[in-house]
Amino acid sequence: MPTYSFVGFGLDQLVTTGPNPFSFDNSRNLAAIGNSTIALQPGASFSRITMDDNDAFFQDADGTQDNVGSFTINGTTFGDNTAIETEYSYVIRPVGSTDPAEQITIYNLDINGDRQGIVADRMLQESVTYEIIAGGSDDPSVAYSNLTVCFLEGTAIAVPGGVRAVETLRPGDRVVTLDNGPQEVVWAGWQIVSGAEAHAPVRIDAGVLGNDAPLCLSLQHRVLLRQNGSDLLLPITALVGQPGISQIPMRQARYWHVLLDGHHVLIANGAPAESMYPGPMALRSLPRRDRERVTGYFPDLALGAEWTPARPLVRPGLWQRSQRAEPRAISVPLV
Repeated sequence: MPTYSFVGFGLDQLVTTGPNPFSFDNSRNLAAIGNSTIALQPGASFSRITMDDNDAFFQDADGTQDNVGSFTINGTTFGDNTAIETEYSYVIRPVGSTDPAEQITIYNLDINGDRQGIVADRMLQESVTYEIIAGGSDDPSVAYSNLTVCFLEGTAIAVPGGVRAVETLRPGDRVVTLDNGPQEVVWAGWQIVSGAEAHAPVRIDAGVLGNDAPLCLSLQHRVLLRQNGSDLLLPITALVGQPGISQIPMRQARYWHVLLDGHHVLIANGAPAESMYPGPMALRSLPRRDRERVTGYFPDLALGAEWTPARPLVRPGLWQRSQRAEPRAISVPLV
């Protein structure tokens, strides 16, 4: 039977206002729709759950969904073969937003018949308060997913004197950065995930962003753009649907992280794209072993320190709304 992993947040990691959206075990609290908000606790931690399932979807009333190994959520540890399903879902978006692109669906995490937390089809951000809007279901289904922000295997990264496939980079190797010349790789790691839906790579056709060959990134990986004379780093998901930029589902995707001694702009297949930005949520999305390696190199990250980004980081929905309100030409800085 196939095995899948996802990230869940216990109810003790959430802050809610208004009618409690998680009052009931088996159905939504309809009073919460349009009246309640949800946010992550500062420093919220997640639980990584691995499950056996006979299909690729986490859903309600599926008796084949059992966890592999053990995990802890809400202070309780659950052992091997625990029955897990989702009983209901809500659609949320950042408070004040009206943009459908910023909508996220959260799913009640039901363990042994009791509500314990949530999973989401996109990673929640710590600094954002979300409002519950009309939508959701009392009989939901969602493809297994977690957050990945990285390069697809095979991407050519510029190094002094040439290029290297991202999967061949090792600590101590030097890569070219746009602002600071050659910099050493501190850590490189990978994750294998389903290549469907939220994990399907985004393909950028040759030449669209200055790339000299097709470039494939995860949805949340940021690329460098110039707008109205200023540079910004924008998740590629904001550009999906524009000419030459589309998702390409595949059975399985292996994504690579490249961590330097700070946040930098790399050259990937000839286009400017970010190195790993180890913010709090990115760290928590890593497997424990990899997270411990990264914080071992940079202990301040474990204490909540955040790096200065290489350029301003712009949320997809905000950028898309600004484009609709006042369309501005974008370009790619010369690299």
